[in-house]
Amino acid sequence: RVFAVCIAADASFGTEPPIIAVGDGVQAAAPTAADYEVAVLREEYAALLISLARQERPDTSAYDAPEVVWRLVQDHHAGLIVRSESYARIAELREEYERRFTEDFYAFEPPKDKPSH
Repeated sequence: RVFAVCIAADASFGTEPPIIAVGDGVQAAAPTAADYEVAVLREEYAALLISLARQERPDTSAYDAPEVVWRLVQDHHAGLIVRSESYARIAELREEYERRFTEDFYAFEPPKDKPSH
């Protein structure tokens, strides 16, 4: 299954800073980082799509909407973030890209009996 999530501009992360925030790119923050500064708030919507991929190095270049702001680069994984001021546009892209990710990349690996880490 392709994992997809839409994030609204007013999403609340509680008292902890977000682990991932969409600013001019993707930022990772330690949940206890006292000096973490939140990126400038954008009045926009975003969606993250990510999937285990059949290909060792999946090519996401065909996903070329101008709203694509980040691409995952990791063996056997396909992922991207789309961002727009329009929730309808994000919903449209999420629906289209989720279907295409399933056709182009989706792979399934059953869980192991024991965790690998």
